[in-house]
Amino acid sequence: MVKNRYSDVVCTDSTRVKLKLGEKEYGDYIHANFVNSPLLTTKFICTQGPLQSTIHDFWRMIFQERIENVLMLCKPCEDGRPKCSVYWPETVGKCDVLPTVQVKNTGEEADEFATTTSLMVELNPAYAVSDSELTPEQRKPLFLRLFRWTT
Repeated sequence: MVKNRYSDVVCTDSTRVKLKLGEKEYGDYIHANFVNSPLLTTKFICTQGPLQSTIHDFWRMIFQERIENVLMLCKPCEDGRPKCSVYWPETVGKCDVLPTVQVKNTGEEADEFATTTSLMVELNPAYAVSDSELTPEQRKPLFLRLFRWTT
């Protein structure tokens, strides 16, 4: 299964995110790296726009790493070229059920520059674990899609 959008853009192995949730069934790889800087008070993760085959991996990472904010800097399609799959539930109230987690759109606000979507990511009961790194069983990240961030 292809997990990298571009063959010439690879992860740095020493800082890559290693997935634990569902690792035995789905592997530990996602094209994502932790980014640390002495100029920042918090670390963040940079990742490629998910492929259809990596949407589940993306949400496993969001749940595992307790991500509070997701910032998307591209549109799914730009200049007629695909940039990423639509990897979030687009309609308020819609829930995408994946093998280890489910992602629900709980609300949305939009203006001419961005759309902010409130999400709830829950662990599926089949994957309820006692590992303290994977509790609580809900995450509520904000998903910000910027339409015009360069001028």
